[in-house]
Order: sequence, then structure tokens, then C-alpha cells
Amino acid sequence: MEVIGKSNDQINELHLNLHGKVLFSAIASWLMGREVNLQVKGTKEQIRSLARTMNALRDFQDEMEKPNADAKTVMKKLGIKNSEIKQFERTFGIKWPSQL
Repeated sequence: MEVIGKSNDQINELHLNLHGKVLFSAIASWLMGREVNLQVKGTKEQIRSLARTMNALRDFQDEMEKPNADAKTVMKKLGIKNSEIKQFERTFGIKWPSQL
């Protein structure tokens, strides 16, 4: 899937509106453990931000599922997740969907 045109282009709102639902649906599927084959193009900063956000979401979800998880470990993972989401929003200039 191509979210933007060239690998060095900035994501613009029109392209994100057209492809954003597919991207975020794929991320949701990935978080549920499904295999997702997704090609995303963007600047190095955009790709890094998206990857870090996705990993933080997965880490938080995994922590929540641990039978021995306690409030301290869950809150630490939640803080990292929220920090990465804020960085994603700064990088892309769009809000992260609250459902994820």
C-alpha cells in the first residue's frame, strides 16, 4: 500500500484521507495478531515514528495480557504508548485514532 507518492514526500491530508483507513485497519489487524503485509512510504522520520508507535501499542497490549502484570508495569507501558502517539501526531500533523 502506498500512503504517499515518493519515499521522500511528506504525507498530505488528501492522501491520508484516501488511504488512512486502510493503514489504521491494517495496524488494528496487526495488533490482533494477524499477519499484515503492508508497504508504507514516507520520510525516515515518518517511518520511524509509525514503527515506534506500533511497537509501543503492541508492548502495552502484551503487558495488559500478562497474568502477572501490575499497575507499575502497565502504567510504564501506557506512558511509553502515549509518548509515541504524541510523537506520531507531531510528525504527521494528524490525530492518532483513539480506537487503537
